[in-house]
Amino acid sequence: MRTILSVVIIVFCINLDLNAVDYDIAHHQDGSLHHKIKLKRDGQRDGKYVCYHPAGKAKKKGKKSEIGVYKDGQLHGVRTILDESGKPLSEEIFMNGVLL
Repeated sequence: MRTILSVVIIVFCINLDLNAVDYDIAHHQDGSLHHKIKLKRDGQRDGKYVCYHPAGKAKKKGKKSEIGVYKDGQLHGVRTILDESGKPLSEEIFMNGVLL
């Protein structure tokens, strides 16, 4: 019984490690969050992301400045640039990192 329990615990711990997620995180000079982007196991950016305008205080998020999607480390889909009030300034469409 003790051996089976040990094997189950080891398999569970290995499975938790396989599901670990890492992020590319950057901050503005004022300490507020600039972006947090999910990384795949190989270190490539992947998934939806949001960038923020400076908030003026550390550990805070300002208003959104950019919204987009990474696929296998490259911009893919619509990237929207926003002004400080949150209104769209421009939209660009990317396919596998290439601006269309």
